[in-house]
Amino acid sequence: MLDAQLIEKTLTGDMSAFDELMRKYQKLVYSVALNYTRQAEDAMDITQNVFLAAFEKLHSVQQPDQFKSWLMRVTYNSSVSFSRSQRAEPHVALAEEQLPSEDHPLDRHMLGQYLDKLHPKHRLAVVLKYIEGYAVKEIAEVLECHETVVKNILYRSMRKMAEVP
Repeated sequence: MLDAQLIEKTLTGDMSAFDELMRKYQKLVYSVALNYTRQAEDAMDITQNVFLAAFEKLHSVQQPDQFKSWLMRVTYNSSVSFSRSQRAEPHVALAEEQLPSEDHPLDRHMLGQYLDKLHPKHRLAVVLKYIEGYAVKEIAEVLECHETVVKNILYRSMRKMAEVP
């Protein structure tokens, strides 16, 4: 079922439709939160907060067909708020299913080191583009900026990561 249909059903009181939305996006929300916080417990807390906020604000989704981008924006904002409240430096960690395979020449430790050199917003852009497969337009919606800004962030981030010894 399409997200727009699930949202419509949820807004009419069908909780099973919201459960389906949660199941559909839970791994992605958790992965983005984990990429931001680097702590599994914190990522779980953020994931719960994101879905609570999504349920409470579902009526405010103006383009139901863009729910995924809206949810990623909520996830990003929740991750930033959580990190600020913890007064911890946000980091990026890669979930197991996102990590390069044993056959890949870039090992997990090295990839983490590269990503740790980036500003949190830039890390998120890189993770969304190259690990999650988002389009530049979708990343721009999540980060609430213009597509040109996202392209510049990705370009500068890749250059900075290339400079890491």
